[in-house]
Amino acid sequence: MTAGEQLDRSAIAKLQKGQTQAEVRQEYGVPKRTETGANGKTLDFYQVTFFRKMPAPHRALIVRSLFVLYDETSRVEQFVHHVGELPIWRTPLGWEAGGALDEARVRSIQRETHSRDDLIATFGSPAIAGLDRDGDAMLAWYFITGNGGFFTSRHELLVTFDSSNRVKDYLLREIQQ
Repeated sequence: MTAGEQLDRSAIAKLQKGQTQAEVRQEYGVPKRTETGANGKTLDFYQVTFFRKMPAPHRALIVRSLFVLYDETSRVEQFVHHVGELPIWRTPLGWEAGGALDEARVRSIQRETHSRDDLIATFGSPAIAGLDRDGDAMLAWYFITGNGGFFTSRHELLVTFDSSNRVKDYLLREIQQ
C-alpha cells in the first residue's frame, strides 16, 4: 500500500486545490465512496482504519480520512484530512470502541443552536472530520462493538454544520454488516 493509499500526512501534503480528479485518484487510489450533488460538485471519500497497540491491555482504532470536493470541472475545490482515534476497551462480551451514542443525548441536539464545540464537549473528539457534497463541515462519531476481529454492531452519529459552525443537520444510523 502506498503512502497515498495509507492517507499518510506526507502524501496529503501533495494534494493541492486545482488538481484534477484523475490526478488525485492516481495518488490516493479508488475512493471508498463518491457522491455527486445537484450542484454539479463531486465528493470523493477515502478512509483507512487500523488498530494501534497502546500500553497493555488497551488498543485504539485509528481512522484516517480524506474528503476531496471537486468543482463542476472535476478540479479540487477543497479538501479535509483527519486522523481520529477510537479507544478500545475489553468487555465481558468482546470489545467496544468509541463512546456510546446515547439516543437521548443525540435527540437533545438542536439545529442552528448547538455549535461544533458543543458537540465535541458532549460526544468527545470525532473519529472523522470532513465535508459533505455542498462543502459544509461534517463530523462523525462511532460506537462499535465486536468480538475477536469481527464487528457485532456499529453506530454512527453524523453532523453537518453551517458556515457559522452551528448544527445544520444530523443523523444517527446503525451501519449494517
